[in-house]
Amino acid sequence: MAQPKDFLYFLTDELGRCYYVNNGVVLTSSSPVPLEITPDGWQDKSVKYARNTRYFGLFRTFTTPLKFVVDAAKIIRKRMYTYGTEEKIFLVIHRLDKTFGEGWVHKFFYRGELDLSKFEDADTYFQTNIMEGDLSKIIKANEATQYELSLDVPEAVYVKMDGHYLNEKRNFITQSAGLLALHLIGILETTREGNAPGLASFTVYADGDYPSSFATDTRYWFLTTQVINDINVSGSMSFQWLNEIGHFIVELHSSTGQIITLFDDNVTVGNHSFDFDEDLNSAADERWFLVGRILGFGSAAVVYGEQDIAITFKSRFPTTFIKALPGWAAAQQLLNKMAGVTGYTFRSEYLSSVWKGLMITSMDAIRGLDGAKIKTSWNDHFDSYNVPCNIEASLQGTVLSVEEKAQAFQSGVVQDLGAVKNLKVKPADDHQYNTIKIGYPNSNTEDVNGRDEFNVTHVYSSPVKRVAKELSLVSKYKASMYEIELGRINLDGKTTTDSSNDNDVYFLMLEDNYTIGTGDEPARYYKLRRDTYDSITGLLNPETAFNVLISPKRCLLTHGNYLRGVFYWHEGSNLVFQTSDKNAELKTVSGGVIIEEKANVNIGTLAAPLFIPLEFEFESLVPKDIIDTMEDSPAGTFQIEYDGEELFGFVQEISIKPANNPAQDVVLLCSPETDLTKLIA
Repeated sequence: MAQPKDFLYFLTDELGRCYYVNNGVVLTSSSPVPLEITPDGWQDKSVKYARNTRYFGLFRTFTTPLKFVVDAAKIIRKRMYTYGTEEKIFLVIHRLDKTFGEGWVHKFFYRGELDLSKFEDADTYFQTNIMEGDLSKIIKANEATQYELSLDVPEAVYVKMDGHYLNEKRNFITQSAGLLALHLIGILETTREGNAPGLASFTVYADGDYPSSFATDTRYWFLTTQVINDINVSGSMSFQWLNEIGHFIVELHSSTGQIITLFDDNVTVGNHSFDFDEDLNSAADERWFLVGRILGFGSAAVVYGEQDIAITFKSRFPTTFIKALPGWAAAQQLLNKMAGVTGYTFRSEYLSSVWKGLMITSMDAIRGLDGAKIKTSWNDHFDSYNVPCNIEASLQGTVLSVEEKAQAFQSGVVQDLGAVKNLKVKPADDHQYNTIKIGYPNSNTEDVNGRDEFNVTHVYSSPVKRVAKELSLVSKYKASMYEIELGRINLDGKTTTDSSNDNDVYFLMLEDNYTIGTGDEPARYYKLRRDTYDSITGLLNPETAFNVLISPKRCLLTHGNYLRGVFYWHEGSNLVFQTSDKNAELKTVSGGVIIEEKANVNIGTLAAPLFIPLEFEFESLVPKDIIDTMEDSPAGTFQIEYDGEELFGFVQEISIKPANNPAQDVVLLCSPETDLTKLIA
């Protein structure tokens, strides 16, 4: 019996049904029907695996265009000229397994999609490239495209936005002359620092009668629209007393009966001044008045100078509930939109467990607008989550997988390529840097508290001097608690007002577990995560700060295993903090662990390195089962032998020409298991 063909070729549709030609008619079959004539160029075809510089996972390509003839050419022409260049036709290759005991059975070897956007149709052939179908094609074509993600989906969660204390200040000057025994002292607001969401200011420009009811008088100085503790009223006043010796009192009166005395003394004719610095607490909707009281006269004349008075206080905007998306849920929506159909799955144990509390929302959602969307692309989503999480992405069939970066560099040996010759060792150019930018885009708050923002971009220098290349780990998504809060405050209720930040995407670090709502609250919601520390300093109001757990220094430490690989020979040196867009004073202490944003980082204290930044280049006969290895364990370690010494590495590039299996060029990224002293002659 003649030996079967080494390879069988099939043209199929998306469902795997084979196309074939019968009496000149193109038909389909649910049973395998191989092409009658092998495609021209099959001898030169090569399947290549290469590490993606953005995703760190290995991606597969088919390197040689094929010329389809006779029956195959007729099938392709029929489908393409009928349905256009977007028609999906797949090339499936089965390889003969000659392993002893297997009985020379053809087994699946490769499946790729015909790229009909680039073809050449001649009299005797139809030539086209073969591209990776399904997910590889989908991501390559659409990874930079912006899509709108819905927040009105079951995966979206409610978030309790209970705010962050903002430091506010209002500045006034006195403006009037007192004429009656009891009178309001006129005050004029001059400047303000902050948005003062809890304070409504109303100016009394001239003396007024002492009101019969503070509860109804409209000439009040200021009104607190919410409960505010720790209000401070400070400044100085001067006045001219025009009568004989008398008793003069200046007080703050409130509509609820509170009285705070600022000045109380006997005075003589002439000029006087006094300073005051008083703290008070105020209820919601409580009115406050500055009052002058003259004792000992039926009336008297008091002329006030234009003196400064300031109110400083902490405000906290009332609680709202907004919607956010878990990272994995946003990724699944993006995948569905990129593909245009369902049936593709996003999977990430890492994001759904370790980082389950890290969610995203938009400014429209923060404002509470109905129908709010998140506008983003797959590239932006991956790059942004990579900053706090240190992730990699890979493809397995119809599954897009994202896990921690360490998953792309696994220590177990999965393939021994044996002895190799003509080994070349080179620096791994893709992993050579001398500076690092890490964190988030600068925030635009233009507020008295804005300089306190810590989730911005930090810059570090390294001990590397012979390379001028920057590692950019700056998220496309923002994490500024001040920008989030001021968006909530300034645009509250303004449903038709545009904001420059409306389409910005924001990270929210939430508690892992939801809370059961009561009353008017959602049935269940998530709280902002605010961990308790032994100490937290460097912030104006650390007690209500959020998104601390994704600060730039924490991002840097999370990337420690990658950075220690990049700077492998600099264990005793530091990554030196250079600058921050804004506040770098944040420092936390918890259980003896100190994280200080502006501190240098000793490279030797980072997590164990993922790799050594060297590449091994060599030529090797590649085992015919290499595709099985690459499909089953693409991130595993390869072993080679050179001059009798064992070396280890991770695949950077590897190819196979299964038709004749010649020696192929292979590139490995050096594994930390390699003893570099073995390379010293």
